[in-house]
Amino acid sequence: MPHDLYLLAGRYRLIERLGQGGAGTVWRAIDEMLDRQVAVKQVRVPDGLTPHERAQFTGRAIHEARSAGRLRDPAIVVVHDVVLEGRQPWIIMDLVTGRSLDQLVKERGPLPPGAVAGIGLRVLSALEVAHAHGLLHQDVKPGNILLDADGSAMLTDFGIAAPMGGPGGLAGSAGSPGYMAPERLNEQPSGPASDLWSLGASLYTAVEGRAPFERELPAAVAAAVLLHEPPFPARAGRRLGGLLMAMLAKNPAARPTAPQIRQELTALAGAAPEPRGRPRRLLPAALAAAAVVVLGAGGWYAVSALRPQPDTGRYAAAPDPCTLLTDAQAEELMKVTPVRNASRPGECQWIVREG
Repeated sequence: MPHDLYLLAGRYRLIERLGQGGAGTVWRAIDEMLDRQVAVKQVRVPDGLTPHERAQFTGRAIHEARSAGRLRDPAIVVVHDVVLEGRQPWIIMDLVTGRSLDQLVKERGPLPPGAVAGIGLRVLSALEVAHAHGLLHQDVKPGNILLDADGSAMLTDFGIAAPMGGPGGLAGSAGSPGYMAPERLNEQPSGPASDLWSLGASLYTAVEGRAPFERELPAAVAAAVLLHEPPFPARAGRRLGGLLMAMLAKNPAARPTAPQIRQELTALAGAAPEPRGRPRRLLPAALAAAAVVVLGAGGWYAVSALRPQPDTGRYAAAPDPCTLLTDAQAEELMKVTPVRNASRPGECQWIVREG
């Protein structure tokens, strides 16, 4: 592990650690050649790789960082360089001053719906550019949404983006379970709808002050994402709340598209605050279950509200609980190798034996 003032590639002087997660560690650094501050992401290389697998991982890291470096949008934190040192990749990015969305919510509490819609529009713009270039972000969450001094939002951590239709990317199954779409938790193919699901979960957190699937344990969060609907966001108002519930549909085909989301957020960003009150019971229930939705001038309306339809947004039966976490995820959470055991129907446990 490098230390403060470590000189990377003979050019980038690490000043302080800014944050750490499953995908790596971010440092504030000085580019001594250009005399400017930058952010440096030290990509975490999975343990236990063979030399061939490590070379493949590193090659993919460099390729994906280069691809992310071609993305240009005011809401994207620019990737400038990628270097290989200490047998691991390092990604050099713009250093954005300000706070992350999760820090702001922790300090100030829930944000007004109009402000949340404005943040959503900026992040959506970044995602649309990435998707147009064939890249998935795969780690959209409040911690990766940065707000500068004037409140403008930017999306960071594009250095671990994954090619659309290709392997799972450097993040693999790593990430925050509460902001990973159900298909990613189930290790099924992901696409643009997966990033939009994560955006919906992030905006829900911003407007409610808590995550949509908040639980004490990561495994319980993952199970909630797969099996349960979040509470209707009471602070969001009926229109934004309905949009967020639609974005969080379990079935990717039931979620609104990026143009539909943009149309709604644009209207909400400039709209007067809605009077608070209990939302109509029919609307959130229909949004959670509908596979076909129509975007009209008045907002989101579920066609299936007019007649009963099968629920396409949930699993027909509870999945095997022992498949909710991979062995690698359980080991990462518990910091030791556990033993998987199906203790009884509907329950799974990972046992750690010490001494």
